[in-house]
Amino acid sequence: MGNYIPAKWYYPGFVWLPCFIAIVTAILHWGLVKRLGDSKKFIRYYMGSTGLKLFIYLTIIIVFAFINKPMVIPFALSFFFFYFSFTVFEVAEAYKNFGNTTSIVPDGGASKTGNISNIN
Repeated sequence: MGNYIPAKWYYPGFVWLPCFIAIVTAILHWGLVKRLGDSKKFIRYYMGSTGLKLFIYLTIIIVFAFINKPMVIPFALSFFFFYFSFTVFEVAEAYKNFGNTTSIVPDGGASKTGNISNIN
């Protein structure tokens, strides 16, 4: 991997990052699945867990910055890459599973498309 990435941006310990992000995501996903029956609890938990994940990840990056200053840029770039990859996957899966829900439109009907762009 070091042959494809400039040395100043390469973080040699990047292998454990997707494992860490996958574990955090799996734990929070488990809590999300437990709330599938109640849409209000589901939405609150989803938003709260997303904020919590961001806070945890930011804390990890800041702590790493204090511990290993010379490697903070490669670490942050690697972390951002994996965080972005997991976020894209998570949003795509959430949209696939929950994006086509029924939503109320102003005329009292219901739209099965999941979007409200057809409101007059």
